[in-house]
Amino acid sequence: DQYHHINIVGLHAFQWGNILNPNELREIWFETAKQLTEFAKEKKIKLDVIDLGGGLGIPYSPTDQKLDFKDIHAILLELKSEFKLNQIWMELGRFAVGGSGFYFAQVVDRKTVRKKEVLVLNGGINHMARPALTGQYFPCELVSSKLEKHDQAETQEYQIHGPLCTALDYLGTFSLPKSAMVGDWICFYQAGAYGFTEAMPFFLCHDLPSESIYYRGDFMSPRPPKTSADWMI
Repeated sequence: DQYHHINIVGLHAFQWGNILNPNELREIWFETAKQLTEFAKEKKIKLDVIDLGGGLGIPYSPTDQKLDFKDIHAILLELKSEFKLNQIWMELGRFAVGGSGFYFAQVVDRKTVRKKEVLVLNGGINHMARPALTGQYFPCELVSSKLEKHDQAETQEYQIHGPLCTALDYLGTFSLPKSAMVGDWICFYQAGAYGFTEAMPFFLCHDLPSESIYYRGDFMSPRPPKTSADWMI
């Protein structure tokens, strides 16, 4: 009754994202619901909705276990019953679309630095900042139109960096064909979320990537690539 000009329908709590352990999510959500229901009761807030922010995760490493939504659904039903919740809201962005996106960058330099093999790409954290922000790297593989020149069985470790003049522009260390060369492409997977929309594309005036969509047999490019001259003039 004391909030005359605010229509509160529920509360939102944000937990750290990309948690892949259902048991850990259950523990977090139950403690969250417990605290929010106590807070709502104390403040006399109507609690029709609890928004479990942070969303659901997707695997970025081969050792990560993919979430099964059946497990999540069972936990949510248990949570709803235990705390007599009318609605539970949740972000599903990364879980829904993360695996559908791919980022392609071309190798512009290969060199050996302190006995480590390094590949430099024409795009990096200016196009997808997540590796620098979280220390988690998008999985990748080598893509080339000159496949006959690559022995896929012979691999070695490469440190992969973008074109920026900072050591932060590091996209991970991966085992790739030993014969990788300038002109090849690197394809990063799981890039449908926290890719270009999270990045800093205008940093240091590098090219902007194109955006292409493949849908039901149709390939389209709603945003072509742009050089700095295109958007600075």
